[in-house]
Amino acid sequence: MAMFEFICPRCHRACTVGPLGTCQNILDSGRACDFEFAIEMEDGNRTYKVKYLKHTNPPAGMPADGAYSWVANSGEYAINQQHLLMSDSLYLDPKNNYLFLWATPSGAQPIAKVIYADQGTVQSASGVIMPLNSKPQNLHHHYGNHEPYFQKISESSNLRVELRQGGSGEYRVYEGNTLIYTYDPVAQSGRQI
Repeated sequence: MAMFEFICPRCHRACTVGPLGTCQNILDSGRACDFEFAIEMEDGNRTYKVKYLKHTNPPAGMPADGAYSWVANSGEYAINQQHLLMSDSLYLDPKNNYLFLWATPSGAQPIAKVIYADQGTVQSASGVIMPLNSKPQNLHHHYGNHEPYFQKISESSNLRVELRQGGSGEYRVYEGNTLIYTYDPVAQSGRQI
């Protein structure tokens, strides 16, 4: 299960939070900050809610470009969000320039649909992809299938990811306390340590 290090959007201090954990920084009031990753739609901010609704409804028509994915049941989106946050599988998508968590909650069985605008096709998808290029409070997922260009970074149960802050810097990936990988999306370069 991955742990994430970032500047907390609620208390604005460095924290480490697991998939079902909360920021334990103590506020001036003496209470814990308790920031947590959004799972259910009502847990999220406006950006998360928009993404949640997008990925739980089919598109009204053919998207102009790119891919659009959705799951038929909004409850499944929340289950997949939680499952993905608990994933140990970290990959790099060099085509879209981001690190992401990957999971296949039902193995090879389809769990969602993806419409590809450039091909004009709808396909079943068995994978769940959570790009780590969003702010912590906006982390959300979409659906797809494993692509040949995906590059596995780690499948460690002791994974820790330092998320970028303020749109600059690089991601740092650790297995335990050992730095194993860095990625700078601005330079589009990664380095296995």
